[in-house]
Amino acid sequence: MRFPKLLLFLLLGLACWARSRPWTGWSESCEVGGARRTGSLIVFPLTGESESLPRCRSLDAALMQDELHVREVREEGDVNHLVVENRGERPVFLMAGEILKGARQDRVLQHDLWLPADSGPVTVAAFCVEHGRWGYRGDKRKFESSGSISNVRVRQAALSEAGQGAVWDSVAETQKAQGVASPSGALLVVYEDSRLSRRLDQMVSDLRELTDDYPEMNGVAVQIDERIVAVDVFPDRRLLVSLWPKLVRSYALEALGRDAQQTALSRSQVRDFLSEAAAGHWNSSDTPGRGELFSLHEGGLHGQALKLPEGLAHLQILGYRGTRRPDRVDPSPWPPAIDLVKPTRP
Repeated sequence: MRFPKLLLFLLLGLACWARSRPWTGWSESCEVGGARRTGSLIVFPLTGESESLPRCRSLDAALMQDELHVREVREEGDVNHLVVENRGERPVFLMAGEILKGARQDRVLQHDLWLPADSGPVTVAAFCVEHGRWGYRGDKRKFESSGSISNVRVRQAALSEAGQGAVWDSVAETQKAQGVASPSGALLVVYEDSRLSRRLDQMVSDLRELTDDYPEMNGVAVQIDERIVAVDVFPDRRLLVSLWPKLVRSYALEALGRDAQQTALSRSQVRDFLSEAAAGHWNSSDTPGRGELFSLHEGGLHGQALKLPEGLAHLQILGYRGTRRPDRVDPSPWPPAIDLVKPTRP
C-alpha cells in the first residue's frame, strides 16, 4: 500500500522537525543515574550529550562585579516588566525563577535569558513574588541577588502563563505549607526562616557533592511523593555546577513536609517521563536576549528551552504527569490556593 505523496511529505516534515529540536540529541543519549535521597527529596542525576557554550557569568557573579544592572522600567515601576543591561565583557545567563530582591518589590524573570557581552538595556517579562510591598526602601533603585531560586510550584506558576495571580497564589501556598508568614508576602522569608534554614542546610549538604560524584552529569530529575515534578538540563555542565547549590535548595524547600518514606521511581520510569515530555508539542518564540525560546504547555506539564546558535543552554520541565502509579488516586499535591488581597498596580 502506497502513501499519498502529501501524507508522505507531512510525515517526513514532522520527522525532520522532531530531529531539529535542540534537546533531541541530549534526550536520545540521556542516561539516568541511581536515585539519591535526602529526607523527602529524591533526585536522579542525568547525563546526556554535552555542549560547549561561550563562557558566561551567572546572575550572582555579574551583579557582584557590578556588570549586570537590573532596574524598574521607570520610576513608578511596572509589576510585570524589568530592564536588564549587561555592561560586562562576558555574556550573562539568567535562569527563570532566580529571585531578584529590592527596588519596588522582589521579582523573578519569566524566561531564561542570555545577555551578550556589553549589550544595551532590554525589557524582560517578570513576576512579583512579594505581593504586599510596592515602594522603594530608601534610595535603593537597583535589584540585588537573593542567592535563591524559586521553589518548584512558584517556578511552575510563572512558566504556566496563568498570570500574576497564579504566581501570588503559589507564593502564598508555599508560605502556608511551611508555616511561615510575612507582612509583605515575600517568598524570600521562607528561605530566611531560621527553623526551616537548618533543615534546608542539611538537605543541601547531603546533595552538594552530587555533581562531583557524577563528573559528566548535566541534568537532574526531581521526585517528590510519587511523581517527577522538575527536570533541569544544562548540556554545558558548567552552568549546572554554578547553579547547583541554589537549585538543590529550591528542590529541598518544595520537598519539606512531604512523604519521607516514598519509594523511588525506577530509572525506566524517569526515562519514560523524559521521552514523553521531549516529544510534546513545543512552540518557538523570540527572546529579548540571544537565542530562541521553546515552550511546552501540555497535560499538566510546562516546559521551556533556551537554544543558542552554539547549542542548548537550558531545558526545564515542571509539573505532574507520566509517573503516577495507576492503583492509587491522590488529591492535588498542592495545598488549596489562599485568597489574597492583591496590591493595586500603578
